[in-house]
Amino acid sequence: MGDLFDPELIANFCQITNASPEVANSYLTVSEGNVEQAITLYLESGGADLTGTHSSHVQDDMPTPNTTESDAEMARRLAEQDTVRAPIASRMDTLIGDSANYEEETFNSVYRSNRRAPPHSIFNQLDSMDARPREAFRDFAAEAATIRGSASSEHTSRLADLFKPPFDIMSNQDFEQTRNTAKSQGKWLMVNIQEVSEFVCQILNRDLWSDKTVQDIIKENFLFLQFSSDSVEGKKYLTFYPIENYPHIAIIDPRTGERMKVWNTLVSPIEFLMNVTEFLDGNTLLPANAPATKKPRNKNIEDLSEEEQLNIALAASMNSASTSSAPKSPEPIEISDSEPESEDNVSTSVIDGIKPVDRPEPPAGGDSTRIQFRLPDGSRVIRRFLKNDPVRHLFEFVKATVPELASEPIELVYLRQQLIDKVDGTLEENGLLNAAVSVSVP
Repeated sequence: MGDLFDPELIANFCQITNASPEVANSYLTVSEGNVEQAITLYLESGGADLTGTHSSHVQDDMPTPNTTESDAEMARRLAEQDTVRAPIASRMDTLIGDSANYEEETFNSVYRSNRRAPPHSIFNQLDSMDARPREAFRDFAAEAATIRGSASSEHTSRLADLFKPPFDIMSNQDFEQTRNTAKSQGKWLMVNIQEVSEFVCQILNRDLWSDKTVQDIIKENFLFLQFSSDSVEGKKYLTFYPIENYPHIAIIDPRTGERMKVWNTLVSPIEFLMNVTEFLDGNTLLPANAPATKKPRNKNIEDLSEEEQLNIALAASMNSASTSSAPKSPEPIEISDSEPESEDNVSTSVIDGIKPVDRPEPPAGGDSTRIQFRLPDGSRVIRRFLKNDPVRHLFEFVKATVPELASEPIELVYLRQQLIDKVDGTLEENGLLNAAVSVSVP
């Protein structure tokens, strides 16, 4: 092998490469005592042993200290000494299953494995369920119970219940399916997009969607959807309906897909109810050319044709014969010359009987409610009433507040219903809690 090099050089080589002193000496010999070159050569050659079975070959080819060797020759010589790695063994496997329903059977599992499931949190309960494709006929009650059951403590469970999504009013279909259902049922489509990082979105779940009156008016007039902004349906909605900021609530016309009204700020239940009732009063899903129902009008005997008069006489004769076996002369048909009093006349007489009355406003509390009046000039007036006050008090208040309407046959309309027909009922009985009432003069 030749003379041994300085033990310090060998020790440095062995400390870095963890090789034996013999191997270190052989590489130092090849590199003519240059430790850095010897270490580089050792690492590039994979630690090939220059002192083993090839020692005689190495001695024959090893350049002497007086002989120089080019880098190319050294690399070629070292490459000849390296052993060749064995080829990778072949393997057999199935790429596609034999089942014809392979894609249908494996889609959900592949989808879930490729998508990162968000961690459970009291503020992303909707996201936790949207980590899978939206399924029709989902059991929202069971999912809510699962979320509550996974809470780590009683305190966390109470928070989860406090900020949970409104499962009891949410549609269990996707956007397009819900839109088609709303179109067939003649209801508006309401969409709420949630952003988990925005606490105002969670306040909607806590304060707005949990309100019983809000839930009732949504169930009666809307189909409701709530999506997370990063869910599949949420991203699809944001593609067609860009939003500026959160929270986001929108009313969609199911016939045209037009976004009719948008809330992008935090609203209280009372303000939301007033806005919704005002929207419902000013918009309808009925076609514009829908024929109006006409009441049958009574005709005088002189206006009837001879054939119609004959048919009436025969009908009266047959009715008389069926009630008595003895023949009787037909009684004369009485037809009044004046038409019966119409419903409009009755309503006008009721309104004329209501006088302006200025009562003291009750204090805020559980027994009172706020009513918003939209006056004919576009202005708005908000006042508190007791829940058990009759609807008549609304008419009296409007006449007392707006003197020029005191002698007018005013109309109070709520959700396209005339309140003059309900003057004797209470506000609570007629669903007028926190309502927005339109005042008009026919």
